[in-house]
Amino acid sequence: MPKQPTDPAAIARTARDAVEALNHATGLANIPAPATSATTQALLSLVQRLPQTVEQLADAVLFQAKRDGIRMDDGSDPIEAAIQVRAALLDARCELGAAADSIQRAASHLFHMAAK
Repeated sequence: MPKQPTDPAAIARTARDAVEALNHATGLANIPAPATSATTQALLSLVQRLPQTVEQLADAVLFQAKRDGIRMDDGSDPIEAAIQVRAALLDARCELGAAADSIQRAASHLFHMAAK
């Protein structure tokens, strides 16, 4: 079994590539309801996990800034920039939660659908 990447950016790129493949696979309208349901359930699971990732990234950038681990290429204050990054990522976390709620509503209906 090949070794799984441990670099967060590499893992994120792999996930991006998988979503791109999913976009291609779902580009056809002829997906039976059970397959749409199963895909939506898996997508829901993915979206439900993203807020944790985004929050951890928000915490990481502020942690690094407070440890003097960031240098801004324009000479600005890295802590202020990290606070702005953190705020934007925490906004995204909330929006991802709302997206998960919407997908959950769709998944609830799809669960009861079967192909004819």
